[in-house]
Amino acid sequence: MYKYIYTITFIISLYLFFRNFKKIYKYEGWFYKTLLLMVTGAIGLYSLFYDNITINTMILPILLILNIVILFFITFRNKYTLINLIPIIGLLYILCIFKINDFNFSKGKLIKPNKQWIYLYIIALSAYFILSNKSAFDSNDKIGCVLLLLYPLLFPLNEYFIHRIFSLCLMVQFAWLYNI
Repeated sequence: MYKYIYTITFIISLYLFFRNFKKIYKYEGWFYKTLLLMVTGAIGLYSLFYDNITINTMILPILLILNIVILFFITFRNKYTLINLIPIIGLLYILCIFKINDFNFSKGKLIKPNKQWIYLYIIALSAYFILSNKSAFDSNDKIGCVLLLLYPLLFPLNEYFIHRIFSLCLMVQFAWLYNI
């Protein structure tokens, strides 16, 4: 059932992405992050319907890592202070302990979710969003980003990234539409 809901969600996100393209393009770091997010959403959508060994074992885990790595680029492109750099330590830590074999997918779901890594991911990204300065996020954006990290926990943990990616695709596009 959620496959079809997320298909519609992604189509709406894609429409909004092209509608907001000029607005997003002005913000170089965020443009790349948004583009990477949409690529991840497209491949994630494919993964919901079809099992492909390369996508399930390599591409989706690599896209997950790239979505974290690009936050370094965004942080250093914006005005930052020492307090903004503290969460970078948490992001570096989760990147260092990442094991690609823990992130094998089947029909969009994690086969054996690494609970510890997922919870550390949530904590590290929450710290990143909360401690980011106003040049990256305003207060409402910070709350929204943390809620988008927590919302997928309402579902089984092996589905965490399914719900995260599609809710993020849609909400980021709405943020571009209404906030900037």
